[in-house]
Amino acid sequence: MLGRLTAPAVALLQRISMPVKMLVMAGVLVAPLLAVAWLLGLDHWRDAQLAREARAGLYAAQALLRLGERLQGWRDLTDYALNSGNAELKQRREGLRAPLRQALADADAALAGHPHWNVEGAWQPLRQALEQTANAGEQNPAVQHADSTQQLARLHRLVGLVADVSQLELDADPLVSHQTRMALSALPAVRELTSQLRGRGPAQLSHPDAMTDAVIISNVARLAGLTDQIGALLPVLQERLDALQRRGETVPPQWAAFRGTTDELVRATDAHLRTAAMTIDAAEYHKLAEAAVQAQTALMEELLRRADERLAARLAQRTAAIAAIAVGCTVALLVLAYGMVALYRATVGGL
Repeated sequence: MLGRLTAPAVALLQRISMPVKMLVMAGVLVAPLLAVAWLLGLDHWRDAQLAREARAGLYAAQALLRLGERLQGWRDLTDYALNSGNAELKQRREGLRAPLRQALADADAALAGHPHWNVEGAWQPLRQALEQTANAGEQNPAVQHADSTQQLARLHRLVGLVADVSQLELDADPLVSHQTRMALSALPAVRELTSQLRGRGPAQLSHPDAMTDAVIISNVARLAGLTDQIGALLPVLQERLDALQRRGETVPPQWAAFRGTTDELVRATDAHLRTAAMTIDAAEYHKLAEAAVQAQTALMEELLRRADERLAARLAQRTAAIAAIAVGCTVALLVLAYGMVALYRATVGGL
């Protein structure tokens, strides 16, 4: 019975030469191996591409944030220097032109290599406006403040767009996601509010009629209201930090300096500006705000550095995995080829 069932297959195999039989056997073994290796390699390659794209988005967003920091420094000194008439402050303001232009060039270079993000429509008009700001003279400080503030708002929206199209804030790694959301969303908002206090606060405090002019007193009291917005953002940052700690991430060393300087500025603002007492010196208040901005920037840079390290490590792991799969397949094919040749020679020799 079994002989009759296998007779057609036996007859077919008897017509096929031994090398062809060995090749068919090898194909039966190799095809599943290559299919599994291809699927594994494709999965690693896709994740490596996502990590590479996220890193590019991180670098571009970082360049835009640095440009925002330079623009904030320019705007704040424009407020303080031009309203107070201080020659030393005006000289410091002039010294910010070159760093602002360099940051603009760096941001332009970071965005130029990624046309598939389709952000040119938002970037190019903003770039032209920023160039005009970097070349502005000493006329109309109020207009310059308004223009710079509008440009900063557009710049922060562009940061969010870059983070979205590069899928940076939506990264599969929760640590990267939390770190980048802190650095690209909440912290820039806190820094912008602090920057407003740094520029407009000393400008109002240094006015000769600061203690008697009702308009200035009203403006100062309104300006102090920015601390309420800062206070509303601090719990959001704390929640993000708690989420990082729950996943085993350590607290950045810059966090303590960030909270210390920011809280100190808020206390000083509430004590001297909100009450319209204005008993703090303009230079001293500017120093407090400057320390807070620097601490916020340092924390932002540290969070982005940690996120970049995780993305780089994942990219290296995926690249190594792809290389290991390729080497493993090559070795397996060589061993299989050697075994098939040996089997063929042993079989033919035995016959």
